[in-house]
Amino acid sequence: MRNTAMNMVHKLAARDERVLYIGSDPGAGTLRAMSKEFPKRHLIEGISEAHIIGMSAGLAMEGFVPYVNTIATFLTRRCYEQVAVDLCLHNLPVRLIANGGGLVYAPLGPTHQAIEDIAIMRALPNMTVVCPCDADEAARMMEQTLDWKGPIYIRLGKGGDAIVSKAEHGFEIGKAILMRPPGDVLMVTTGIMLQRALAAADLLAAQGVRAGILHMHTVKPLDTEALLQAIRGIKLVATLEEHVPSGGLGSAVAETLIDKLGAGLPTMLRLSLPDSFMHNYGSQDSLLKKHGLSAGAIAASIERALTALAHRLPSTPFHLTGHMYDVRYSYLLEQFSDPAPILAEIGRLVATGDFTLGKPVAEFEKRFAELIGVRHAIGVGSGTDALKLPLKALGIGHGDEVITAANTFIATVGAIAETGAKPVLVDCDDSFCMNVDYVEAAITAKTKAIMPVQLTGEVTDMGKLMAIAQRHNIPVVEDACQGILSEFAGKRSGTHGIAAGFSLHPLKNLNVWGDAGVVVTNDDGMNEKLRLIRNHGMKNRDEIAILGCNSRLDSLQAVVGNWLIGQTSEITRRRIENAAYYDAGLAGLPGLRVPPRRPNVKHVYHLYMVFAERRDELYKYCLDNGIEAKIHYPIPLYQQEGLKHLGYAPGTFPVTDRHAKEVISFPVDQHLTRAQQDRVIETVRKFCHGR
Repeated sequence: MRNTAMNMVHKLAARDERVLYIGSDPGAGTLRAMSKEFPKRHLIEGISEAHIIGMSAGLAMEGFVPYVNTIATFLTRRCYEQVAVDLCLHNLPVRLIANGGGLVYAPLGPTHQAIEDIAIMRALPNMTVVCPCDADEAARMMEQTLDWKGPIYIRLGKGGDAIVSKAEHGFEIGKAILMRPPGDVLMVTTGIMLQRALAAADLLAAQGVRAGILHMHTVKPLDTEALLQAIRGIKLVATLEEHVPSGGLGSAVAETLIDKLGAGLPTMLRLSLPDSFMHNYGSQDSLLKKHGLSAGAIAASIERALTALAHRLPSTPFHLTGHMYDVRYSYLLEQFSDPAPILAEIGRLVATGDFTLGKPVAEFEKRFAELIGVRHAIGVGSGTDALKLPLKALGIGHGDEVITAANTFIATVGAIAETGAKPVLVDCDDSFCMNVDYVEAAITAKTKAIMPVQLTGEVTDMGKLMAIAQRHNIPVVEDACQGILSEFAGKRSGTHGIAAGFSLHPLKNLNVWGDAGVVVTNDDGMNEKLRLIRNHGMKNRDEIAILGCNSRLDSLQAVVGNWLIGQTSEITRRRIENAAYYDAGLAGLPGLRVPPRRPNVKHVYHLYMVFAERRDELYKYCLDNGIEAKIHYPIPLYQQEGLKHLGYAPGTFPVTDRHAKEVISFPVDQHLTRAQQDRVIETVRKFCHGR
C-alpha cells in the first residue's frame, strides 16, 4: 500500500508541478525515480518531523501541494502542535501520508504502534482523515487528493494486504462504500479491517446471519447519509477498527447517530483494540487476533451480541425503519428504550398462565376508572371497539342514525357503521371538534345517539351538547380516543355521557404494545352489559345471556398499561408544555395560524396542529429539512370512496374541507427536547419568511 501511494506521488508530480515530496527517513530507494526526474521536488529532511511540517506549511503557502511521508506515530505524536497550528489553522493543502497505521509496526513496540492516530487527527479542525483498505483503493484515493481543500491525514497499512476493493466502486473522499447490503447486522469498517469484516460476514452467513458491510474509508468527514440509510431496519451496528475505543471510527459513528437520532439509537457493538498500549510484541495479525479482531472472533462477538439482544428484546423497538429525521414523529423508541421492567412483568404473567381477562386486566380497569373519575372501566380489544360496544349496548342497529363529526378519523364512523346504523355528519369548527350549533338540525326521529369526538385532545362544547341531548332524550357516547385527561369546564372527557371510548393505540398519550381500548361509564347497567358483550355474551363458562363478540383487553397489554398508567399525568403535563412553547414560537408568522385556545378547555395535545395557507409546500419543506411532520387528514372522510354511499356532496362541510387543505401536525410528545422544538420552529419560520 505504501509503495502504491509513493508511486502515485510521482505520477501526480509528473502531472502537476505544484506536487512535491518531503520525507524524513523513507528508506533506501523510496521514490528514487522521482528524485532523478524532479530533484527539486523530492526533499529528504531527516528525522525532524516538526521542522518538516513547518516547511511543508510554508511551501503550501507558496502554492505547492506537499506530500509528507513518514511513520504514523511520528506524524501524529511528535509534531502535533505544528500540524494543528501550521497546517490546520491555515487550512493548507498538505497531505500527511502515514506509514504503518494501527499495528503494522507491532514488532517495534508501543513507540511505533499508531493505535490512537485517528483520534488525534479527527480532533483537529479542517483535517480530513482517510484510511484506504488496500493498494488499489490507495491509488484511487491518491487521485482525489490533488485538488482537495485543506490538509489530509492518510493512514496506510502495510504492503501485501489482500485486494478486496473494486474499481467499479470508485472512490470519493467523504463517501462511504456499501460492500454488502444490510441484514441482521451492519458492520461499519475502515482501513484494513474491511478484509476481516468480509471474512467475518462469510462465517456469519454460514450460521444464517445476514451481515451488511459499510466501508467508511473516510473517517472525517463521516458519510452521515450513507450511515443513516444503511442502518434502516437492522438489529445491530458493529464498528470494526484497528484503533483504541476513544476517538476513532466507533466514536465517530456513535456521535453521528446520537446527533441525528437522539434517544432512538440502534444497539451498537464497538470492536476495537483495548484502551492501553500494546506491551506484547509480535506480528500485526497476532496482536489483532489476541484482541478479538480476527475474522472468527469478530463473527463470534456479533453472534453473542445478537443472541443477547434477542433475549433482552424479542420484539423490535430498537430496530430503525423508514427515513431518518432530525426531529422524528414517533417516540416509541425512546418511550420503550428500556423494556426490561415490562418484560419482567410479562415473564411473571407467563408463569401464571393468566392470559384471558386475568388479574392485570382487573388491576388496569380499576386504575383507569380512578384516573378518569368514573365508577367503571371495561377493557376491550381496540379503541374502535370501545366506541362500537356502547352503541350495541344501547341497542343501536339497522335503521338508526348516530350523529358525529365530519372531520373525524375513520374509526368513529366505522364503529357506527358496524352496528348497522347510519353515520350522520356535522361540520367542525377551528377547535377541530364538532360545531355543536349544527347538531340540532341533524337530529331526526331515527337519531339514537350523538358521538362527539375529542379530536387532537381538544374537547367539544360538552355543556351545550349535553343540553341539546337532554332536550331530545338522546344518549351521548363520547369518542375520547384522543382525549385522555382532557377537560371541558373542569369536567373530564369520558364523564359527560352514558359512556365513552378510549384508545390505547401505541401512539396515544396512554399506550400499549398493540391495539387495545377502554370503555368508561358511571351507569351500572351499561357496565354489566358491556362486560357481557365483550366476552361472547357469556354469564359464565356455560351460559350465554346475550349475543356478544370477542373483544377482550389482553392480559399482556394490561401489563404494559399498568406500567405506564402512573405516568399519564406527567405525559399530559409535558405535552401541554410543549404545545405552549410551539404556540409562542409560531405565533404571528405570515401564512400560518395557531388555532384558538379556549380558556375553559384543557387540551391534552394528542396532536399538535396548526393551519398553513401553503400547507403542502410547508409539509414537503419540513420533510426535506429533517422534520417529520404529518397531515391529519388530507382527504375529508365524507369524500372517501368507501363513504360515498352516505350521499354527501363535495362542499357539504366547508370547515372540514378547509382543514383538509390547511392543517399540518408537528411532533409534540413528552420525549421532545427544546432543541428539537427549536429546530421545528426555526424551520417553519424560514419557510414562512421565504428564506
